[in-house]
Amino acid sequence: MENNDRDGKLTLAYALFRLLIDQRDFPGGLRGYSLYYLQRQGVFQTTVSRVYLKAENKEQGMVATGDTTKWKLHDFTLTDLQKAELDECYDDMLRFVRENGGKRKG
Repeated sequence: MENNDRDGKLTLAYALFRLLIDQRDFPGGLRGYSLYYLQRQGVFQTTVSRVYLKAENKEQGMVATGDTTKWKLHDFTLTDLQKAELDECYDDMLRFVRENGGKRKG
């Protein structure tokens, strides 16, 4: 990557992308961040998701254990601090894309 990324833009873009999608390390374990982004873009109206009744909260997120046919629906509610962190990551990524030749519709 170094040979084809002399000015570091590819590395920075990838780092910003990882920050944008890898919010599992947010303090307190943030789940539902992808639903928040999709809701922000108008894809979904809610942040309702399936939660397995037997699940463990691991580093990679919630992982079902045992019977995966038993689940309930849960509406994930994010705090203002969590939303602000997600919005900042999202806005930083869009700003980088605009400054480096990308165009955003709308």
